[in-house]
Amino acid sequence: PVSLAGEGGHTAEYRSADLLGNAEPVRAAAIVVDDTHPAVALDVGTPRYEGADTYVTSATRFALTAVDGGAVPVGLASAEYRVGGAWTGYFGAFTLPGADGAKTVEYRAADLLGNAVAGQLDAVLDNTPPVTTPSLGDGTHPTGTTFSFNATDAGSGVSRTEVRIDDGTWTAYAIAL
Repeated sequence: PVSLAGEGGHTAEYRSADLLGNAEPVRAAAIVVDDTHPAVALDVGTPRYEGADTYVTSATRFALTAVDGGAVPVGLASAEYRVGGAWTGYFGAFTLPGADGAKTVEYRAADLLGNAVAGQLDAVLDNTPPVTTPSLGDGTHPTGTTFSFNATDAGSGVSRTEVRIDDGTWTAYAIAL
């Protein structure tokens, strides 16, 4: 066996002769050595929130980019992703299905020689809005009564609370009214 060292293009020349001295002409083969796997990246669109975790909604689009590498790239054979379950061929941006909660997006790409690379991204799917509770409910209260609002969110967190009185202007809530 003959082995080729180093990535890139190589030319292998060869010839044979029989026991009577009949020789074939010199022949050549152009051979490409490629040991480099593709580069692959997953882009997370909007809306998203980067906190202790990456939070997304079911409208957030994920885009996979795969490019073959090496001195003489041979081309991509596949780019795939999965969110639990079977691998799916990547043909365009996708979103996360299912109920709110932690999700793992796995992705991979391979070139025509089988050089492969894989990655994953953990995200939290959050399609549930916060819940705001006033300190006082409907009813009659004396003049000067103050009330407050408590907003909670089990997912990405509360970014703001706003209040308006008697169809007035929405105002950022900061203290008890």
